[in-house]
Amino acid sequence: MSSAQPDERLKILVVDDAAAVVDQLSETLRSGGYDVVTAHDGLEAKHRLREHPSTKLAIVDLHMPRMGGQELLEHIRQIEGLEDLPIVILTTDKAPANLGKAMSKGATGWILKPHDPERLLQAIDRILGAAQPPGS
Repeated sequence: MSSAQPDERLKILVVDDAAAVVDQLSETLRSGGYDVVTAHDGLEAKHRLREHPSTKLAIVDLHMPRMGGQELLEHIRQIEGLEDLPIVILTTDKAPANLGKAMSKGATGWILKPHDPERLLQAIDRILGAAQPPGS
């Protein structure tokens, strides 16, 4: 077990309307040493981000009820302090138009479902490593 305190672990928000996907992602991320906050749609995710402003990355499903990933992307980019939050789209949607639209709205990248745990952790490590200022 790591000697790091829980609040020292980087926090990742997982947003998906499928409970099984949220559970799988959460397990993968926790095994990689991350702290996980979850939401089941975009509206809930907005609240979670306000409750957890230290969130370092969001993994967001593209298609969800109430508020989908595209709309959530727009909202996150308007929240002061989260304009540059890395956001990874998690989706089964391979349509170039939808992925392109997400990228144009500020997504950092995307991962297709079902996720490969090792590749997911590698991608997150790369993204968060690139997001850290030099010397930190």
